[in-house]
Amino acid sequence: MYKRQTTCDRAVGEEKQFGHVDAIINIIGVQQDLPQRIVKFVIRRLGYKKQSDNYHHLGYELVRLSEASFSGRKGVWIGYTADELYDEGYKKIQKLIEGKDFSELDKQIIADALTVNAIKYSFLRVSPEKVMTFDWKTALNMEGDSGPYLTYALVRGISIVNKFDFNEINGLKTVEKYEFNEFEKRVLRNLVMFNDVVEKSAKEFRPNVLVEYLTRLVSEYNRFYENCPVLSSKGDTKYIRVAIVLLFIKTILTGMRLLGMKPINKM
Repeated sequence: MYKRQTTCDRAVGEEKQFGHVDAIINIIGVQQDLPQRIVKFVIRRLGYKKQSDNYHHLGYELVRLSEASFSGRKGVWIGYTADELYDEGYKKIQKLIEGKDFSELDKQIIADALTVNAIKYSFLRVSPEKVMTFDWKTALNMEGDSGPYLTYALVRGISIVNKFDFNEINGLKTVEKYEFNEFEKRVLRNLVMFNDVVEKSAKEFRPNVLVEYLTRLVSEYNRFYENCPVLSSKGDTKYIRVAIVLLFIKTILTGMRLLGMKPINKM
């Protein structure tokens, strides 16, 4: 999501600096695929092979509502700007949390983060070449496949860590032998894939690859959370599980930030 900027929005005399870049990623709708291929071809024929190789067209399909289509060039549905989409989501989430025991400032922070995360996830989860239909029921689903779903898993992880007394591990020696159960193994297998997934997502210009990974990770973490008590465990089991939660928090935080989502520690 973006807000449109005009020349008047910039300070007088401020100039945009272009050039001297390693690569160009031109984000334009798939309808512009042929013109973009022609541009790339012409650049190569002019003798700029390296520049042509590093000129990338990231085409995206339309985003639809049931009654209208989104225009990437204009930044609107018919009578429906990106800012208005944010405002509508913010109001919906405010209603959902109005009875919660949070300060007004916390409610504003939570509503802002969940709105941004719901929209970001909905847009980025679909591969660019596919048409997507946006609706708030799916975007705000707390049971899976949504920005709030990822956010809630992060909040639950932070809650566990905040309750853990780290003085317990002072002087703790390395755990030399531990039998991981199936739930621990599954979440750890997903956690160690993170760097490879980020690299693949970046190289292919496909944020949906990272979104899909984070969704799978959270699903496995939730199974771990439901079947493996952390704070009530004893000895090495407790410390290993706290370490898993810490690694999960680090991973989901990094992933969300890479996607432009907003982490929070309560909701």
